[in-house]
Amino acid sequence: MCMKQPYCFLSLLIPGPKAPENDIDVYLEPLVDELQELWYYGVNTYDASRKENFCMRAALLWTINNFSAYAYLSGWSTKGALACPSCNKENPSTRLKYGRKFSYMGARRFLSSNHKWRGNKRNFNGEVERRPTPKILSGDDILNQLDSLEDIKFGKTQKRKRHEKSKGIHNWRKKSIFFKLPYWKNNLIRHNLDVMHIEKNVCDNIIGTLLDMEGKTKDNLNARRDLKEMGIRKNLHPTQRDGKWYYPAACYTLSPDEKSKGCKFLKTIKVPDGYSSNLSRCVKLEDRKIYGMKSHDSHILLEQLLPFAICEVLPNHVYDAITELSIFFRELCSKTVRVDVLDQLAT
Repeated sequence: MCMKQPYCFLSLLIPGPKAPENDIDVYLEPLVDELQELWYYGVNTYDASRKENFCMRAALLWTINNFSAYAYLSGWSTKGALACPSCNKENPSTRLKYGRKFSYMGARRFLSSNHKWRGNKRNFNGEVERRPTPKILSGDDILNQLDSLEDIKFGKTQKRKRHEKSKGIHNWRKKSIFFKLPYWKNNLIRHNLDVMHIEKNVCDNIIGTLLDMEGKTKDNLNARRDLKEMGIRKNLHPTQRDGKWYYPAACYTLSPDEKSKGCKFLKTIKVPDGYSSNLSRCVKLEDRKIYGMKSHDSHILLEQLLPFAICEVLPNHVYDAITELSIFFRELCSKTVRVDVLDQLAT
């Protein structure tokens, strides 16, 4: 309900072509001042149902943002070796030699201690995962970590240096202005990730990899060389002959005819009015590519249409994995969410 238009209020509008990034606190300061007033003193407000005035008080529960904005609002940098805010300083990461990006291989720690995937070395990083789930930090724990930061001076002309004590210890870049609110440190959840952004990223990566779209696929030469460097997935390792690299087809590699079949399904599908936008405009049959999708297009494609588009072109185990991912997002975004279903999704 909080995302419905009648319940949304424009609190501030940031002008200009460039994002303020960490300097967003400058723009948020008037908002925080008003939130403090609403918490301490309240505002005299008219109740239309009772036809009388009352003292209205309000509190900020959380923010809803994408992963980049998470860094600007929380102060924790979502880049580098310690990018995960939930893992905090207990974030195992590996710098990929050829992909030149960080790989985060510790997701299995969030599974139950007896989960079958914890002992699955072959399909993950070649190791058994025995580490416990990372501890959820309280507001006081976070404030203790923030004590090691220097005072931040906002502004694009300011040159900032990371505090020497924080190198390799944590990823804080500033103390969020929201900690000025007296109740903020006691909130169990302070920042939420927007599921629509996540769905679009996941959908684009799946489509780009299945259709082998240049610049979009995650299965490229550098990725294969990194697998070889890490000593995992030996059936996917590339080989070099006569100065050229060759790598074997993966289980999700589609032939040109299979790509055309999946694209044709999405090009010709008919849906009821108001169900989605015209997805056919994003499908290019001659190139066997799909691009130009908006967030809601990815939302519909990932949750509803993708399993039907790939059911006859992928092996069963690959189809099952993508379908389970589709069901996961569908349940997560359903209008009615049950606690037992959420518990099942978490495991």
